[in-house]
Amino acid sequence: MKLTIDDIVRISGYSRATVCRVLAGKKNVRDSTRQAITNIIKENNYTSSSMERNWGHQHPVALIVGDLVDKESSFQLFHPQIIKTICQRMQKIGRECLIFDSGYSPEKEDEFIKRCIDLEVAGIFLLSATGTSLCLQNAAQRIPIVTINRHANTPFTDAILLDEYKCAYLAVQHLYELGHREICMVTEPKEIPLAYEMTRGYLDVCSQYKLWSAKKRIYQCDANYDDGFKLGRKILESNEKISGLFCVSYDMAAGIEAAFKEAGKIIPDDLSIVIFQYVFEQAQKNKERFTSVGAYNLEEIANAAVDTMIQRFEEGEKPNARRLSVMMDTYLIEGSSSAPYREK
Repeated sequence: MKLTIDDIVRISGYSRATVCRVLAGKKNVRDSTRQAITNIIKENNYTSSSMERNWGHQHPVALIVGDLVDKESSFQLFHPQIIKTICQRMQKIGRECLIFDSGYSPEKEDEFIKRCIDLEVAGIFLLSATGTSLCLQNAAQRIPIVTINRHANTPFTDAILLDEYKCAYLAVQHLYELGHREICMVTEPKEIPLAYEMTRGYLDVCSQYKLWSAKKRIYQCDANYDDGFKLGRKILESNEKISGLFCVSYDMAAGIEAAFKEAGKIIPDDLSIVIFQYVFEQAQKNKERFTSVGAYNLEEIANAAVDTMIQRFEEGEKPNARRLSVMMDTYLIEGSSSAPYREK
């Protein structure tokens, strides 16, 4: 019967993490420990896992994503572009990529992380996922993990962060400087970092400018045109004197815009709109229609993640030495959907 890593753990009495470090040739193992495990391997004719035979000495990396393609919005190509760049960069250094789609399920993410450990991947990239801190922490003690667009409050993980707080701040600041004082925010109902950070930024900047009605003017709807249209009608029916609006989705904003136009309202004369737009190229393309915040360079985000992972491979540091946060910059691109306030 073939000897497994778990058999070596049982026979040697050492932890699985220690055995894996020895098998991977890591330096952070005592000589006596390494020798004891090596002796067991030789005595039992242990051969490396099927993964190592298939991939050679360069074990693959894994990408666990919340969604491979955002079906709700044709204007959000965040994951596909980042996945493509990461895969191309990793393949250049001889590492293939395994991709797992969690569907934003914490249970699936945890399951995939555990499977990646069993497959002995060299590292994991997490893109906007939602798993539990305990599972993530346990995995990060064994292999490098780089999170993208996720505030992972766990030790041993590196993070590439998007400044969504700043996005909301810039949006409201822009509207305020145009003379708007009745400003609302439209966000998703999902419990995701993007919604949380933008709401925090919106409330903080409104407090700074003494816009005390801000808390009452946070609307929620799903990120699609139809729900945006329904919300636009609801805002009009409420007779709220809103002149400025920050929206976290292009399709939401398009629906709200259509509802206002149906009611004979003019954008931006009757309502100035600023949207959150992930992709720089799309923000430039759509500036004739919407003023945008965000406008990230996705290649820079992916390259920052890969550079961090490669750094961990080269350093071979102990897990407690890992904790790097890289904050990507964000921009406001002025379009035709925002204009100075006009008193009615």
